[in-house]
Amino acid sequence: MSEPCSAEPCLRGRALRVLPALAALYLIPYSTLQVPGVFDGPLDSPGVLQLLAVCLVFAGLALSYDLLFGHTGIMSFGHGLFVTGGMYATTILVNHAGFGLLISAAAGLGIGLAAALALGTVALRVDGIGFAMVTLAFGQAVSLLVVSGSPSLTGGEQGQTPERRRPPGRPVRHPQHREPVLARARVPGALRCGGVVV
Repeated sequence: MSEPCSAEPCLRGRALRVLPALAALYLIPYSTLQVPGVFDGPLDSPGVLQLLAVCLVFAGLALSYDLLFGHTGIMSFGHGLFVTGGMYATTILVNHAGFGLLISAAAGLGIGLAAALALGTVALRVDGIGFAMVTLAFGQAVSLLVVSGSPSLTGGEQGQTPERRRPPGRPVRHPQHREPVLARARVPGALRCGGVVV
């Protein structure tokens, strides 16, 4: 039988196991490794990076449903509201207000958090099926507002994407694509998505 370890050595041991995994995940956008049968091209190709980004979004949603429904037993339909609110706020600030992506993303995060706090103060007064219905009603109300309220601002049913701006740095030609992309040495992995700095 092993003895329980003190808090500091256990945390150090966990950190030593987690840090190599995080470093490997950070380096994936720079890797030219090919995974035959899973991806069509190398891991650093724009299509594969886009697919991995979508997978991360769905993984985050799945984890949040597991946390809420699996561990607490509360069924919520409000996840889309918070994600959508933050994404629309970010896109509107970039496209229509002219702010940079990092400032807009921080504002979108704040708006999503504020929406969660506002919905939480109303929805947490009920439980069970009432909680699910309140979160569903708020989600549908925001959906109608986005689709029919101001389609010129939100893009209506089709939505909109942030405008692509030329990133600073020396553009180079990617050997497999005709579009210019930024040299990899100048682009941090966290800001690189699909071969274009966002």
